[in-house]
Amino acid sequence: MRAEAITEGAQAAPHNPLRERRPFAVPWGYAESLTLALAAMVGGFAAEWLTGPPPLRLIAWPLNLALALIVVALAALARFNRRRAAVKYFTSVPFSVALIAGLGALSLVMGFIPQAAVPYSPPDAPSLGARLGLDHLTSSWPFAVLYSATLLSLGATIAVRFSLKRLIFLANHLGLWLLLLAAGLGAADRLREFMPVREGGLEWRVQHPDGSIAELPLAIRLDSFDVEEYPAKLALIDHETGLPQGTDGRMDFFQLDPLEPKGRLLGYDIELLE
Repeated sequence: MRAEAITEGAQAAPHNPLRERRPFAVPWGYAESLTLALAAMVGGFAAEWLTGPPPLRLIAWPLNLALALIVVALAALARFNRRRAAVKYFTSVPFSVALIAGLGALSLVMGFIPQAAVPYSPPDAPSLGARLGLDHLTSSWPFAVLYSATLLSLGATIAVRFSLKRLIFLANHLGLWLLLLAAGLGAADRLREFMPVREGGLEWRVQHPDGSIAELPLAIRLDSFDVEEYPAKLALIDHETGLPQGTDGRMDFFQLDPLEPKGRLLGYDIELLE
């Protein structure tokens, strides 16, 4: 009797289908989406290493307008095929979260590594990070791949869920989609120039990042230029830690002010002579 009761209880245990789910079994979830985003980033870094930055100048006006129309057409096509499994996954929350996580990781790296104004090509890359695109992430292949997937996924999501009853959803997502569309496809038409202008001088020439000179249809004259200067501070630096030294948990500084040329810094008598 006791053995039968244990057997019946074991047979009555609830069935958990998640334990039997194999990796990359349809429908895909967060694990598969994160893996796909990571694979896209790795492929982008590989392309950056082999071919250099993507040729953004090729999508300048008017080609960027044609690409924008293609993106809109693909979003409309997704609405008419919204019942297909591929479209459902492409507009799903796990896929969107994976893309946002990938872009967030690249943005975090961009916050720690100084970005160059002009990306390096593979033969001229001065370091490993430059060749991988870490110093010009917004114009690198990993960013371009994740950005393109995000733009298409967000556009398809808006088209699939378009309804006048979801005005708040449309306002939030449509505004973000327009921002991504304009910023990404319009980046190739942005020009960054350098114009040295001296006080009292007139200048109409600008210098491109590659060193070439161009003339503008207008001229700029600098009438006056004022700079506010503040007295510098003197400190003792620990060569091992690179931090200023102090006492009682506070960093000690000596302000280099001609009005008060004498003072003390960590037991040393300081006198400003010049």
